[in-house]
Amino acid sequence: MYSVALWSGRAFHDEVTAWVDRVCGEHGIALTGEREQPHVRPWSSAIRFGSDAGLLWFKVNGAGTVHEGSLVGVLAALEPDLVPEVMAVEPQRGWWLSRDAGPVLRSTAPPEELWDAWEAILLRYAEAQLRLAGQVEALLSTGVAEVSPATLPELA
Repeated sequence: MYSVALWSGRAFHDEVTAWVDRVCGEHGIALTGEREQPHVRPWSSAIRFGSDAGLLWFKVNGAGTVHEGSLVGVLAALEPDLVPEVMAVEPQRGWWLSRDAGPVLRSTAPPEELWDAWEAILLRYAEAQLRLAGQVEALLSTGVAEVSPATLPELA
């Protein structure tokens, strides 16, 4: 479907920038011209855009995780404090755009000083999982595979 060469190419970047600019226009946001692609992997890539409303993140996912943008969009609606705000999703292409969610935890302190932060995060996510247990249909509608105790034996 996609490849590192494609995701690194000028045509792809031009197409993505046009899409991001169009989405931003719908939200009353202007791009500043700042753009950086911090990683390109066979399974996904991300491009960070500067805007007059702060940093924005474009992500493209390969075939195995093409549903990620749709899934994060549903999670944003159900558990908005746990995921970044999703501004747009192109499910067929595996594209999505979100607002920046702040610094990566590992960049805020040395690993040995992050245990309390990780404990709090894991508790919040465990509580969210319990709440989301009643939202199976909404989650599966994103294209994520159902891997539960009932289906796991069939997948082996």
